[in-house]
Formats: sequence, structure tokens, C-alpha cells
Amino acid sequence: MSILSERRVFSGYGINGGENGQTGKNSYINKEGVLKNVGSKNTFEVLAGEIVRIETPSGGGYGKLCV
Repeated sequence: MSILSERRVFSGYGINGGENGQTGKNSYINKEGVLKNVGSKNTFEVLAGEIVRIETPSGGGYGKLCV
């Protein structure tokens, strides 16, 4: 499997007083149940019965609205 993703180290920025978003995470769980972080850019072999988990990052928040 090959993965090419962003926002795994730095989160999306908030603006106008809004908080920053969360970072994402890519992980791989082998047949023995061992969880490994595979980073944002990687190529690796996945066998039948193994799991690849992609946790998508969130965007930054928008602060107070001016009404």
C-alpha cells in the first residue's frame, strides 16, 4: 500500500480567534495485533487480515463572528 497524506504533524490553523484543528494519524495493525504508526508518506505491504487505519485531520476553527 502507498499513502500520501498531509496534516499528520502540523494541524490546520484557526483564524479570528478560532482554535487549531487536530492532526491526523495513519496506522497499521498486523495479524498479531501490533499497532504501528506509518507516518504521512509511506509504502508498505499489507497482508490479508491486517488493518490500515486512516484518521482524517480536522480543519482549524473560525473565531467569533462579527454581527
